Amino acid sequence: MCANGVRIVALSGVFSAIRSAIMGGEKDSAEKIDDSMVPTETDYSNRNVMVGVVKSEHQFKVLVREKFYHIPMSQVNNCQFPVKYVAIYQSKRFFGKNAGIKIFGEVKSAATVCRNEILEIPKDSSEKYLYIKIKRWYRLKKDIEAKDMDGAAFSTSRYLLNNAHDSAELMIRSSEEHLFYKRLVGEVKSIMKNKGKDAREIVYRDHTVKLMGGAVYLYYVDVLECVINYEKFLERPMDLIKTVFDYYPEVQG
Repeated sequence: MCANGVRIVALSGVFSAIRSAIMGGEKDSAEKIDDSMVPTETDYSNRNVMVGVVKSEHQFKVLVREKFYHIPMSQVNNCQFPVKYVAIYQSKRFFGKNAGIKIFGEVKSAATVCRNEILEIPKDSSEKYLYIKIKRWYRLKKDIEAKDMDGAAFSTSRYLLNNAHDSAELMIRSSEEHLFYKRLVGEVKSIMKNKGKDAREIVYRDHTVKLMGGAVYLYYVDVLECVINYEKFLERPMDLIKTVFDYYPEVQG
């Protein structure tokens, strides 16, 4: 067990067939994460983790077995470099009940190559790709729930990767944003779970969020900016939260 509660454990379910590829066999499956990988404090700004999408079970198995990750250069515009880790996002669309973020790897090297140079999963294309070699894959102690996200990769921090409950949380940029996220998401979930009264209000600076009639209403001063029903909000909560906090860049990490 590491200082932050993260440990490497034997994989099960979808991972059982590729345990040796990830862990190098059962004998070394209890190897601890190196101390340099363990976040020692709350950190939103050091976003050296790329969260990348995989689109099929075959692709997932090959990248784990061969210890690499590849993505079109056109899909890394929202990433910060250099990248130290890669976390693998398995979407609900392609993985169903096995969706989520379950593993991450430490980067060994990265290079821009043509797609037809990536031999692990051949394809006749000259499109530019980011090709990342992985030193070793690690299993997160707790799976991160999959929320709807675009195909493009994005960056997060090791602190968030260790502590997020769902993939939307990985996009949070500051402690204030995190507190607002937890309060708003928690209120909406509570209303839906208990089917209680939803005449509730949350105020942050010049913004007011009103929960009523099964929807989230966002106001800036007295101007209504958007309305979104609870289900859609919970699938992509950061869309609304970013709308609020983009007004206050001084509080970003």
